[in-house]
Parts: sequence; C-alpha cells; structure tokens
Amino acid sequence: MSREWTYKEDSYLVKLLNVDKLSNLELSEILDRSVPSVMARISLLLHRKIQIILSEDRTRNTKNPPSGNKSRMKPSQEVGTVKRKCLRCRQLFIAKGLFNRICTSCNNINSRSSLPWTV
Repeated sequence: MSREWTYKEDSYLVKLLNVDKLSNLELSEILDRSVPSVMARISLLLHRKIQIILSEDRTRNTKNPPSGNKSRMKPSQEVGTVKRKCLRCRQLFIAKGLFNRICTSCNNINSRSSLPWTV
C-alpha cells in the first residue's frame, strides 16, 4: 500500500532536485519510495509550479493590461458609437457591440429568410 507524500518530503525532494541533481533511482533510495512514485511526484510538483506561475502571470496581466489593443474599437469609445460597414449591404451603421458586423435591416432580412415556409 502506498503512503501519502508529506509537505516535508515534498520540500526535501525539491531541495534534492535543485541542489544535488540526483537521478530518480538515487532519489527513490534516499526517500524510501519507488522510482515510479518519485517520478509521479516530480511531475505533480512541476505541474503545480507551472500552475502557480501561470496564475501569477494572469494576475499581473490584469493589473497592467497590455498597451496594444487587438480590437479595432478604441477603449475610450462606448458600445453603440462606432460606425462600421455592413458585411451584407456595405452601408455604414452604428455597431451595437464589438462583434456586430451586420446592420439591423440586413439582420431582419436574414432572420426572415431563415423562417420555415409552408406551401
């Protein structure tokens, strides 16, 4: 039966990995664990470390958003104030949101044409 890994063992394993650069076999003998157990624990610890780094990056990016805005709408413009060309009729219209590319009249035509017709 396998035993649970303790925080002390995890810390010791990380220290051995960072300082001594031992093989998995040597680590398993020092920690009195099987080689697959040591390999699985190293993989788990690395995965957790990556998750911590990614979460720190996400919080860092939300505090200081990148200066380059990918969308064509400027952040200072409010929704409903940007003029766009309709993809269907090519007329200018005021967009209702970032992804609004079809004017209201063309949108109405599209919705009517998709209704089921009976003969």
